[in-house]
Amino acid sequence: MISFVRSRKILRETLTTPGQDPQSINNFMHYMVRRNHVVRQSSYINALVLIAGIVLLGIGFMQLPNSLIYGQIVIINNNEHQTFLNLTAVISLIIICSPLLGLAIGGNIAFYLSNVFIDAIASEFFHVSSLTRQEFARIRLKFMLNASLPLIIFLEIVTLVATITGQILPASIVGLIYIVAIICIRLLLGRKILKTINNLQPIEQTSWAYLQPRIAAWSRLAGVSFGEVLIQPDIIGTNIRVIGRKNTMLIIGDQILRHTDWRQQDAMICLELALVRKKVLNWNFWRIISMLVGLGLLFVPLIVQLSINILDITIFFLCTFLMLLITIFVNRGFRKKMHTLYQDADCISCYFTGDPMATMVALTTIQALNGVQATQKSNAIPSANTRLQQLDQLARQSWPRAPYASELVPAITPVTFGPYQLSTAFDKQSEPAPVPDAPYVLLA
Repeated sequence: MISFVRSRKILRETLTTPGQDPQSINNFMHYMVRRNHVVRQSSYINALVLIAGIVLLGIGFMQLPNSLIYGQIVIINNNEHQTFLNLTAVISLIIICSPLLGLAIGGNIAFYLSNVFIDAIASEFFHVSSLTRQEFARIRLKFMLNASLPLIIFLEIVTLVATITGQILPASIVGLIYIVAIICIRLLLGRKILKTINNLQPIEQTSWAYLQPRIAAWSRLAGVSFGEVLIQPDIIGTNIRVIGRKNTMLIIGDQILRHTDWRQQDAMICLELALVRKKVLNWNFWRIISMLVGLGLLFVPLIVQLSINILDITIFFLCTFLMLLITIFVNRGFRKKMHTLYQDADCISCYFTGDPMATMVALTTIQALNGVQATQKSNAIPSANTRLQQLDQLARQSWPRAPYASELVPAITPVTFGPYQLSTAFDKQSEPAPVPDAPYVLLA
């Protein structure tokens, strides 16, 4: 809610700033940078509040009388050690899940309010979306429910079962069944749900239908293909991405297409094709699986001690710490691999188009439209600065280029790297060149 209030203040300042030009995409991007900065700060605050909530709940439980703590806790075979471990597990689950549940509900309410009363108004003011405020709010509501409702239901069910039964095993079984059910639903209906929630349309049914033959030509050159090419209505934060390890879908935000020229679009399409060639989606899938397995392994020490009826707090915490350490190292390994794959894909994209400057400008444009700073990175994607530095080194090497590769790229915002100017005015676009018959650099 602090984020909502501060973002609201930024929007009011933007709307009332003298000389603010609603038609200027640069003003919109400046607003996005300020808005995203507030959102990142609120994420840190949320993390601190979550940790504080867990600690305070733990301290509170420790101060309660034993008779009140036990409550509904069921005695297991009259075994004091096993009962105590079961009690510890139940209370730990409640202490962790309760703040998470509050954060999931409260955070999503604030998220939706921000979208309806801030982002929708900003989109309308800056004319960056063709959607009405009601359509914008409807799409965001469906997105929020799809992303958060399964987690909220999971936390609610597991906490209630643990509280009512007083045992960790029934809660674990119910939680596992729920997770399996959600995974099955996502696997069977994931594509349909994704299309419905985001109002995705086949490119052939949109005003961008003329791009389909060009995308097909690049696909043939890359040796991979997209099962579907879908256009997403222009919502703040839209992007270009690939979904699905099999029969891959290419999803392109309408806003991205409207604010890029054909050279940038070619670079973005070839980058997504390169990601498919490098099997980035497979690696990302196993990264997520490893994280889930790692989180599951954190409960192994507790389950083992419950089964052998031995209470040893030192061994329990030591094993849990080791499991957590292994999980962190495995995640760092996947993170390093994913970053390498993305940087390899950047190079492959340049070899396809023969136009490294266009790839550099395209990456910068995407970052700018989403209000993402050049130094930001994630577990899967390296920062724009890191990628641009590698592309700059690649551009300095000697290899065949497209005839227009040395020309400045039309862009909505000035793009420079070091002392070099990479872009020119967006209204200086040229006619698209034919797609080459083969990559400018042959790939192994």
